[in-house]
Amino acid sequence: MIGLAMFATALVLLLIGFPVAFTFGGAAVISACCQKAPASLP
Repeated sequence: MIGLAMFATALVLLLIGFPVAFTFGGAAVISACCQKAPASLP
């Protein structure tokens, strides 16, 4: 049921506009890279 609610929310966000989804996706990817970068350095 939780998955269905998350799917519905994502669908609504996509209907509102792709730029919103791409913005959140880009922010998530950038934050993930920034968090992994210091750990990968010796």
